Amino acid sequence: MKNKKLFWTIVLGMVTASGAMVAAQVETVIPPPVANAKSVTVEHIKIHGKSLEGNLEGDAVDRDVIVFLPPSYNTNKNHSYPVVYGLYGFFISVNAKNF
Repeated sequence: MKNKKLFWTIVLGMVTASGAMVAAQVETVIPPPVANAKSVTVEHIKIHGKSLEGNLEGDAVDRDVIVFLPPSYNTNKNHSYPVVYGLYGFFISVNAKNF
């Protein structure tokens, strides 16, 4: 009887965990454009991750990065701008074909 209860507890845990993983894999929602907003500059660059060299999983060392620059970036080089990092595969995805 104890083995049967343990078995069903494990099965229930696995089902719950797999459901949570599926729920976490959602598509990035792109908000609609804001009317009359100033345009931004979008650059697609590659960054070499020195710390990824020789990694055991064989992950790519060069990574795609999408950079969004505010409208005043090129004219006001001495200004500090806030930075937001979107971690690919966490809540955002980089589709380099769109840029």
